[in-house]
Amino acid sequence: GALTYPTLVMVTALFAVVFMMKFIVPMFVDVFQRFHGTLPKLTQVIINISNFISDRLGFLFILILLVIALFFYLKKRSWFKKGYSLISLRLPIAGEIIKKIYQARFCQSMALLASSKIPLLQAIQLVKKMIGFYPFEKALSEIESDILYGAALNESLGKYKIFDRRIVSLTKVAEEVNKLDVVFGKLNDQYTEELQHRINLLNNLLEPLMIVVVGVLVAIILIGMYLPLFQISTSIY
Repeated sequence: GALTYPTLVMVTALFAVVFMMKFIVPMFVDVFQRFHGTLPKLTQVIINISNFISDRLGFLFILILLVIALFFYLKKRSWFKKGYSLISLRLPIAGEIIKKIYQARFCQSMALLASSKIPLLQAIQLVKKMIGFYPFEKALSEIESDILYGAALNESLGKYKIFDRRIVSLTKVAEEVNKLDVVFGKLNDQYTEELQHRINLLNNLLEPLMIVVVGVLVAIILIGMYLPLFQISTSIY
């Protein structure tokens, strides 16, 4: 939800650039064709990109739809979920946010199930189905097996990097005092607060950055289109 505004700005910027390439640049091209001089390199590059987009806009649109459809078709396949999740976690900045999102979901789910007095083994099974992220699903499957053979929850969690030291340490304390619901509830609150802070910082960084990027793209297109006109006016004088 917090990333909705940056996403909207990015999509709007993309449509603005495509609109300029599809409709505005060809108007300048019609003017340039009346003059038989050599176009500046920047102008020629922009015209080539415009021609490419104009000739293949329908194909590109269909290709995007096919990629989206293929993503939804493959996202339930285990090999795809594994590869997608591993790539997601290795993304700079976003990878750490994704990890914290699922850690918060894990803690929230465990807090709700523990407060409902559901047995630990059954709670792990339910969380595994609820969480929907491959590294957690795989880890929870093996944790379920460890608990079945008598291992403590904190010992099992400590085997996997997806659970940070805070979760492991506080889970050990929670098991000793029999307060899993309280501890996981507090952990969920902490992770949620950290996520809100990080996402707000990311938004504050992305918003001006995207505005600058959009401004630079539009400026490059306009400069490329007006350069020949400037050359024509100077050659006349």
